Amino acid sequence: MKHSLMILLVVFLACKSGKPAVPAEEAAANVTSGPADAYRGVKWGASESEAERIVRFSECKDQEPDPLLKQPRRYCTSTFKLGEVQVEDEFDFLAGRFLSGDGTFPGEDFDSVRDAFVAKYGRPQDHRSDELFWVLNGNTVLLNHLPGLGHFAIWSRELVERNQEADAEKAKEAGKAL
Repeated sequence: MKHSLMILLVVFLACKSGKPAVPAEEAAANVTSGPADAYRGVKWGASESEAERIVRFSECKDQEPDPLLKQPRRYCTSTFKLGEVQVEDEFDFLAGRFLSGDGTFPGEDFDSVRDAFVAKYGRPQDHRSDELFWVLNGNTVLLNHLPGLGHFAIWSRELVERNQEADAEKAKEAGKAL
């Protein structure tokens, strides 16, 4: 699913180059310290050991190499409260460097999380009733409401750029085959 969301993000970028129990401003403070420079206080590009000094991980596991960038991947999970909403999140490390974070939460809490994100990031560049999208200093934030589940993803500028470059190279190679 995560790879599908990344593909959705890259396609989107290529095409476009309720009330919370806790005030949205207070909940927003728990989202990130960026995303211009970090997610939940962990700076983009940090190593896993650097991230563990800031966030307590439940577990960390290796994944198959990234299919687009062809580099080793590892993820670490944790939980945190966004206002009154319990969030399960994941820190993704590509070639040993932290480049993206994402989280899931109960779908019925979407309005509270949306309010917190809008308080934190301002008006989204694009939105539908079930999906909001921001680009902030080259970093990308996607918040969406899936059936029964809320989800957000925050990608560092470096990851977005690397994926766009890999997609362009893949398209160039496909064009040579024609």
